[in-house]
Amino acid sequence: MSLKFHAFQLLPGIGNAKAIQMVQKRGGSGWNSFEDVDDDCGIESVRLLAERYVKEMEDTAQTPRLLDLLVRIEQ
Repeated sequence: MSLKFHAFQLLPGIGNAKAIQMVQKRGGSGWNSFEDVDDDCGIESVRLLAERYVKEMEDTAQTPRLLDLLVRIEQ
């Protein structure tokens, strides 16, 4: 199981089948915006990430940290 697959599964409402679809849609290059994620996967990525992020703030032991794994940061 890849780390990306596992991370997608940790989003509220994302099960095995949807996580597999998301990994396939993401490919090797990732997404450039939340709109791209929503269009490719049929989800509300900002809402799901916000829900997960609130859980991570409430329980700092939760890993992996989804924002670190799923959002591309330009360096």
